[in-house]
Amino acid sequence: MSSYFGSAIGSLFQSGPKLAHDIVGGEIISSSRTLFGSHWKTFEGKSQETGEMVTVFTCKIKDKEKERVALELARNGAKRLKLCKHPNVLQVKETLEIESGNEITIHVVTEKCVQLEDHLKDVPKGTHQRDEYFALGIREVATGIAFLNNAVGLVHGAIGLSSIVVTENLEWKIAGFDLVSELNEIGRGVNGQASIVHGAYMVPDQYKPDEYRRGDWQSVPEGPPWAIDSWGLGCLIREVYGGGAMTSAEQLRDIQHIPKVLLKEYQKLLGSQPARRYNPKKLIENSTLFENKLVETIAFIDNLSLKDAIEKEYFFRHLPRVMEGLATVTVERKILPKLCSALEFGAAPALAITPMLQAAKNLPVEVFEKKIIPTIVKLYDKTDRAIRVALLEHLQKYVHAMDEKMTDEIIYDKISTGFNDQDPFVRELTLRTVLLLAPKLTQRTLGSSLLKHLSKLQVDEQPAIRANTTICLGNVATYLSESTAKRVLCNAFTRALRDAFPNARQAGLMALKYTTQYYEPVELSSRIVPSIAPLMTDVEQSVREEAFETMNVFMEILRRNSNAMKLGPEEAQRMLEAEQAEAHEKAKKKASKAGSMLSWAVDKMANAVGQVGSNDSDSVNNGDNIDLNSEVFAAKSFGSSAPPPRLYGLTPNASPNPSPNPSPAQAVKSRGGGYVNNSSPIYEEQPPPSLKNFGSEEDLSHNNNNFNSREQAPAGTTKNPSDGWGDMDDDDDDYSGFDKEEEEARARLSKMSTTSSRPATAARPGGSLAGMGAKKMSNASATSDGWGSEDMDEAFAAPAPAAQRRPMNSGGHVSLGAKKLGAKPLKLGAKKVLSAKDIDLESMLG
Repeated sequence: MSSYFGSAIGSLFQSGPKLAHDIVGGEIISSSRTLFGSHWKTFEGKSQETGEMVTVFTCKIKDKEKERVALELARNGAKRLKLCKHPNVLQVKETLEIESGNEITIHVVTEKCVQLEDHLKDVPKGTHQRDEYFALGIREVATGIAFLNNAVGLVHGAIGLSSIVVTENLEWKIAGFDLVSELNEIGRGVNGQASIVHGAYMVPDQYKPDEYRRGDWQSVPEGPPWAIDSWGLGCLIREVYGGGAMTSAEQLRDIQHIPKVLLKEYQKLLGSQPARRYNPKKLIENSTLFENKLVETIAFIDNLSLKDAIEKEYFFRHLPRVMEGLATVTVERKILPKLCSALEFGAAPALAITPMLQAAKNLPVEVFEKKIIPTIVKLYDKTDRAIRVALLEHLQKYVHAMDEKMTDEIIYDKISTGFNDQDPFVRELTLRTVLLLAPKLTQRTLGSSLLKHLSKLQVDEQPAIRANTTICLGNVATYLSESTAKRVLCNAFTRALRDAFPNARQAGLMALKYTTQYYEPVELSSRIVPSIAPLMTDVEQSVREEAFETMNVFMEILRRNSNAMKLGPEEAQRMLEAEQAEAHEKAKKKASKAGSMLSWAVDKMANAVGQVGSNDSDSVNNGDNIDLNSEVFAAKSFGSSAPPPRLYGLTPNASPNPSPNPSPAQAVKSRGGGYVNNSSPIYEEQPPPSLKNFGSEEDLSHNNNNFNSREQAPAGTTKNPSDGWGDMDDDDDDYSGFDKEEEEARARLSKMSTTSSRPATAARPGGSLAGMGAKKMSNASATSDGWGSEDMDEAFAAPAPAAQRRPMNSGGHVSLGAKKLGAKPLKLGAKKVLSAKDIDLESMLG
């Protein structure tokens, strides 16, 4: 063996033609007969170009004159196998014949496979899943035989356990083509070129029907082309269900292991008269053996191109449930590759992404990265918006298998196009991916590209996107360099404090409180505290409470800093730097834990009205293993104005199924307390906010119309550079287009806050804090730079008497689809403005 192996390897490095694959191991010894005949040996191989593992079959003829018949049979097998292209025939990657004097070596490189007999030893016995798998394998072999016999008029001549192989994807395929011959050529007998005539000695008698065993070659063409191979298929069925290779033809009479539903067809395959033997094609069409979930699932996927949109929708929507009843190994190695292929070539709709990722959920990371990630990368290149939506929704299911280089250089570039999408739904989903991608992005990507996208989204026309952008930036702050964070965060969060949307203001307060370690005392006293103070008289109770709590945190920081300065400026600076470093380390440790990026906002932002009970809240607040697609974090659309995505092409009478996790508009629940005592450190840890959805379109406009005097400067309407995100044009990347787009967004927001608002005096009689006329607001917005005297004067105007203020239960955000007291759920995209009779907002927020 060693001398042969060394000789075979040596021949590959001789001058002349060489294989593009290397033999990487010794000969594979099978428990059954040699696959192609007595002259073939099997080795493991690997592609020199891609590293893909393959199987190499090698036939070495030492004397081409003495072994002329064996040489011709080997050449016939290599040629026939290479030319026969069918899903149920072993795929050939390369063939090579090397001649050295009187010695000839033939190499046939195929996809990686093992012999069926060896494979069956690993299949669990006595389960219905095994029976389903055997039925599928028999069906695949019968399909391949039917193709050879009926479509191209060939006779295999050696069907049996030793001529069937199983690939890595658990596909049963026909191999051993040495004896394959044309039906008409067989009739010439020994005077013709039919390999089956000259190589009949290679096939044991138990695999031969009577005419084959007797050598009656003239009668073979008179019968059907499947006569010989039908007998071999019957032998294969007996061996598969009987547990091993046959040793005599008498074993064919032992039918105790043959399934009863297959017994009749089994007897027809082994008929004594060639003309009456069963056609394998009819076996596929008529046998009830193949009426099981596994066979039907595989058959549907294999014929996707023949199915219409409605059939595909129904199939893929139910496929995840069907796969739960199938064997795990079958799902991972057989169904999963077919789903990946169907998605790559466009045969499957976006709905197929869900079952694909479900089938791959238990794969090891290295296998997932090798088999699934390439498909996902290709899907991101497709223009189908439904596919993009599905990929973004399920990002948390595959981001673990992407290394930092792939995430930063490939995936992020493809995902970031969604920041500029016209559909708010896509922009929202893209924003949510930042929480998962940020830990794997480089500082260059974070500090330039990502921050510029977030800066634009903070002046988005959708109020809830603006709020969630602020929360997202607070989560990402941990991964920014210290210099970038100090340059950007204060500007971004103080901008959010002037947003017309209450949830955006509250998000800004929470983000400031969570990122205290990035602000110097001078910055706190001169910029942040003055920005928070007006919100302490905000019309929204939740914002007021958050403002008081945040103000207490910063006042405590300033008080402790003042006490430290008694020891001298240098000592105060040293203590400040030490406490900042400690706060940074704590933030990094928290961010390294699963789900901690969201945990700091759960208490304040995660409880949707009517959606989350006490048990759900407790399970989320622990900050561990948070699922972005759970009821709490499943935001499918930020506002009700965003239409549901089209997941596939449907007929006019069919309606797409809603996303598995509907998009409730989330209301904000604020808690009191949480003040910092004198014994706490300057940079007290605070629980961070989470990305959430906020109210419907009507709720948003209602809140915009009833905000206080700072409504005149919604997010992004000021052009003062100090109110932006800092100087972000120093980077090498060209982002000139962002400035123009952001200015356009600011203009749209300014127009929305002035022209679309109803007069505030109508909503707030008596000249309340939020009761300034639309005209005055418009002028203020046009002239204020965000820190001007007009803005500050109005911010500190005296509040209206309590009797003249708007009742707290007359409006506000509503959870879409949530159960209301005495009210029907508000539908997505509804245009109804809720009144006090519909909702008691005060009791719901309490």
